[in-house]
Amino acid sequence: MDRRTRNIWHSATDNFEAWGHTVRGNILFLRNEKDTNVRARELFERAIKLDPKYSTAWTYLAWTHWYDVWLGWSVTPEESTKKAIELANKAKKLDDTQAEVHSLFSSIYVHQKQYEKSIAEGEKGIAISPNNSLCHAYLAWALHNSGRFEEAVEVMKRAMRLSPYYPIWYLSNLGEALTMAGQYEEAISVNQQLLERSQKEKDPFWASAAHEWLAIGYSM
Repeated sequence: MDRRTRNIWHSATDNFEAWGHTVRGNILFLRNEKDTNVRARELFERAIKLDPKYSTAWTYLAWTHWYDVWLGWSVTPEESTKKAIELANKAKKLDDTQAEVHSLFSSIYVHQKQYEKSIAEGEKGIAISPNNSLCHAYLAWALHNSGRFEEAVEVMKRAMRLSPYYPIWYLSNLGEALTMAGQYEEAISVNQQLLERSQKEKDPFWASAAHEWLAIGYSM
């Protein structure tokens, strides 16, 4: 059981059916696909109907709306962002000790170019859950966007150590940070791994990103 799943136990509900919906929703959400994101949202909504005070379900529901923005799935990004913030604030009001809700705000602040706030929220997430791989990954992204590339590399590598079976976008984030930090040889190696994995998983989005950053790395 990974750290995100353990956090569901931490933010417990007495309603076993609500808990079950949230666990299944979490599994679908982590696939990072448009259709599974929609299905995950439906499960989180069911969980909230069963237990309106179940803060973990509120947090993940907020994440599904934010992923619509972050991954370009929303036809109304402003509305989706507004919805994500509204739901995240609800989750935070119910339970401010959830690492993932702070990481969510970190990601939103990056999008809004409020980098100091983004880093602060990312650091809060790690302080609450120091072994949470995703919290490290989102802090790394905040550091990257604020221009602190070498720090971003170290935090991203830590995220990967904490979760050896990490999502494909970890490689992209690390490759970009290494390139921007001027560590070109290692960046090329990482982006080559990204390309190979994207081809294996038949993912044209990340394959395109890999080609782009490989070209930059080789040119440098």
